This record gives sequence, structure tokens and C-alpha cells, in this order.
Amino acid sequence: MHSETGVRRNGWLLVVMTWLVSACASLPSPVAVPEQARLWQQRQIDLSRLDHWVVSGRIGIQSADTGWHASLRWQQDGEEFRIALNAPLGQGSAQLQGGPRQVELIMADGQRLSATDPDSLMNRALGTPVPVSGLRYWVRGLPVPALAVTQELDGQGRLAWLEQSGWRISFHSYQTVAGQDLPTKIFLDNDQYKVRLILDSWILS
Repeated sequence: MHSETGVRRNGWLLVVMTWLVSACASLPSPVAVPEQARLWQQRQIDLSRLDHWVVSGRIGIQSADTGWHASLRWQQDGEEFRIALNAPLGQGSAQLQGGPRQVELIMADGQRLSATDPDSLMNRALGTPVPVSGLRYWVRGLPVPALAVTQELDGQGRLAWLEQSGWRISFHSYQTVAGQDLPTKIFLDNDQYKVRLILDSWILS
């Protein structure tokens, strides 16, 4: 009788141990989240140092009743920038340039408009909001510093999406340039507008 009871106890013990091993094996790795955060922390440091670059691609802006698209070439030299926009089919071109204190928009007909910030200037000239101030950071896959943000990272510690300044910015693809993962497809949405950015070529200096 004692021998049979011992066999039963051993059998139950084996079942419990097997269950515990199986349960532990199914738990997510506790290293995953800290590693993701560590990668993101390092990415922010590395990307914030990129202040001399040229990116070329296309931009499209759409609302409920209008749409506009153009090729894009953005050159950033520290605090100074130059953004060239060329719309197809004779829709004209424009160049936005300046720095932290003053920006100027040069239209295809030579008309020049100026303001203290690029966002209001673009809205006044084109009638559509192009959040240039935020895009300086978002095109690199960074949130704007010192502004409230909600965000989610992908498995490699890169931004998957963020919400900031009334926009939801989704990062759909990246490419590696000089050891840095930089966005190549960015979608921006708010209550009125959709902005689509396709960034074909990055040059870092």
C-alpha cells in the first residue's frame, strides 16, 4: 500500500514539475522590453546628432476637397535649411529656406514671402498646413523635444508611430544609411489633412 501511495505522489510531483516548466517556458522574455528601450535611447542620441543631411523624395497633401503633391529636396545644415518643392504639370515650384529666426518662401514667379516660422508661412502661401517645424524631427524618426508625445516602438527600438502637435505620424518603412535606420515612408494624419512622405534618398554629412 505504501509503495502504491509513493508511486502516486511521485506521479503527481512529475505532473506538477512538468506544468511549471511548461508555464515558465511560455512566459515572455523579461529582456525584450528593456532591450527595446535601450535601443531607442541610443537611437535618440545618435539621430539627434544628425544635423547636416539631404533627403529627396515626394510629398502629397490631401483634404476632403483638395489634393496637392510635389517632389521634395530638403537640405539641413545645422539650424539652417532649404526645402525645394516642385509640383508636376505646371503647378509651379517653391523654395522654403531660413533658420530659427526668419524663414522665406520663394515662389516660381519670383514672389517672396517671409515670416518668423515656417509652418504659418507655408499655410499662408499654399493654403495647406505643412508642419515643417515638426517634420525636421519626424523625418529622422524622432519626436519633437519638449513637446507632449504618445508613441510606440517596433521590435528594433524604432518609432512605429507617435502622436504629437495634433498629428498622428506612422512610420511604415526604414532604410539603413551610414549605420543609421532612417524613415523612407511616413504618413501624417489629423482631423482635416493627410500628408504622405516618400523619402527615396538620404545623404548624411
